[in-house]
Amino acid sequence: MLYAPIQLEEKSALSRAGRSISAIVLSTMESPARDQEAYVPSSSLRSFGSEESYGQTPRHETDLSNQTQESEATTKGILGERNHNGETQLGLPQTDHGSDSRSVHSIGQYKQISQDLKNWQIFFIVISGTIGLGLFVDTGEILRIAGPGGGLLAICVVGIGVILLMAGVAEMINHWPISGALVEFVRTFVDNELGIVLGIAYWLAYSITFGTLLSALVDLGRYWNWPGIWQAMAFCIGSPILILFININGVYVYGFIESIAGAIKLLLVFGSLITMFVINNAELEGEPKIGSKYISQGFQADSRITTSPFVAILAGIPIATYAYAGVEIVAVTALEAKDSKAVRWPAYWVPRIIFVTYALGTLGFYLNVSWENPLLPSISKRATGGTTTGASILIIAARKSAIPHLAGFLNVTLILTVLSSANTALYVASRTLYGLTREFQVEQRAVFWKRWISELGTTHHTNNVPIKAVLTSFVLFGWLPAVHIARSDQSFQEILSGIATVSVVLVWSAQCLAFIRYRKWLSKHPNDLHTQFEKFSSKGLDTGYLSHFQPLPAYLGLIGCLVTVVGFSTASWWEGGSNATSVLAAFLLPALLVLFWTCLKIASPDPTFSSFGFGVNLSGDFSDLRDVITKLDGMICKPEPEPASLGSRSGGWEIPINNSQAMHCEANSLNNELQRDSNDSHRTGPEPV
Repeated sequence: MLYAPIQLEEKSALSRAGRSISAIVLSTMESPARDQEAYVPSSSLRSFGSEESYGQTPRHETDLSNQTQESEATTKGILGERNHNGETQLGLPQTDHGSDSRSVHSIGQYKQISQDLKNWQIFFIVISGTIGLGLFVDTGEILRIAGPGGGLLAICVVGIGVILLMAGVAEMINHWPISGALVEFVRTFVDNELGIVLGIAYWLAYSITFGTLLSALVDLGRYWNWPGIWQAMAFCIGSPILILFININGVYVYGFIESIAGAIKLLLVFGSLITMFVINNAELEGEPKIGSKYISQGFQADSRITTSPFVAILAGIPIATYAYAGVEIVAVTALEAKDSKAVRWPAYWVPRIIFVTYALGTLGFYLNVSWENPLLPSISKRATGGTTTGASILIIAARKSAIPHLAGFLNVTLILTVLSSANTALYVASRTLYGLTREFQVEQRAVFWKRWISELGTTHHTNNVPIKAVLTSFVLFGWLPAVHIARSDQSFQEILSGIATVSVVLVWSAQCLAFIRYRKWLSKHPNDLHTQFEKFSSKGLDTGYLSHFQPLPAYLGLIGCLVTVVGFSTASWWEGGSNATSVLAAFLLPALLVLFWTCLKIASPDPTFSSFGFGVNLSGDFSDLRDVITKLDGMICKPEPEPASLGSRSGGWEIPINNSQAMHCEANSLNNELQRDSNDSHRTGPEPV
């Protein structure tokens, strides 16, 4: 019943997948003339930093109403007219090419996206992207460090912090469910260059996560002692190719598969919880029931790390933080949501559901496994080159139960769980890279690497998927499983995992800061906001009970994130446990980000800072705030009804195009280019190329 609407609304996922792949292959065999369509005159579309927009006079000589009329005319030219067959021609802008011989790369119809994700699909996608190794492996590592009491406390503290920080993100997403929301909020309310830097860090985080999850599949596969060649075929070749196939076949296919995977994960968690309670209260093989034997061990400390239970809890918090990474994915899915409301209730409810799921799941595991169990993963094992073979706390508890085949069955479900998480990691990485580069414009004669970057912001004309961004994210760390099989030393992978965790936490902290400054700006103009924007009334700002206490929850979330990166991540060193690997994992990325951000600031035309210390001035002039709100409103993709006959053909295959959705979103993006120019007065300098 859950998937019946999809079957009525679309053709089967399998047929769409085959059609998309065939169309892609056929399109690559066409003449090189197609490549020329990716270049359009710069008289039609501006480059970053240009003083002319769409072939018009400089903006300081033209009023806003004239700009709007011209942008609408240009948008109409880009989107095209219907031909005599009733089909929409996605052509080039109808402009005079003779006025400017230069060309701009990667603009036009190849930036379209499909908006197929419904709210319940987004909910399950975020669930699928969050629940994974964090719950089934990392909770065991925290148990080994801090005991059952300390482990539960660490999981709950981080969970509450995630709810606090996501409250602000949910409010901003509620107003602006836009493409690249996590980056755009920072660029708009904090600092333009900082948003770019953190966007790159976020892309790296999920590219790394994709590779490390594939490596985790290798460890889970070792449960059956498979020959090395089988492991290589299954996890170095088969699994990556399967994930790549799903991601290049359109968001409909991906959303359908991950919705099923997310539902299965929730069933797995609650099924495991019931199993844990049954094992805990059963007398198996003549042994007395476990009862409270293990959970009553309370707060402990792994002597190889620290002798203080309090320090052990602090050392467990960064590990628990990694387990919650993924709750912010709801902001990434806004790009392909079916409508602007589809991301609102997932943004509010997912953090709370994840918190309850993790708290109950961790409790169930800790009931049946002693904190001194030698099979549990630990920091010291990773430091000496140990692996996580059979180290999932769920598998350890299942083995102790002596129930035939239970451990093997649960290991299969864990493999499917991790495979699904890797699938979502590649999706998030590719959409983040696409969002970062979709507005990057260069001339046709630009050097290769600039043209290559601009191509990352394009989509394939058959299914509106950013295939080049998918392939780049796939290749970047898709080779990690092969290295993992060849080498037992995990120090390199530990560094990468640390970089990914720190990246996500820094992005969380930036969202808190963006929300704080957003609320501060709103507080300067309460009366004007209420009269001109209904959504900023007291009712419009009410996105949950935490909204009444804002920005206090955002401040708590910001402090918690920064303390986790700077302080808690070093807690395991406080008694002499540091090494080069752990230091690099904790501080390599922050150092590189600060250096990169500083370079961008120095390279900007006007590297001055506002009084707040960042590049965005929270102006006391309401017109500046109004322009920013209008700009963000213009970035919202608003699908419109379309005739059933709309479509196009490529290589003999009929290719359905969500023109009313994709084109309308593109029109908003193009109009927003003009709006971004007119709104730059609140920034200290123009956007960098």
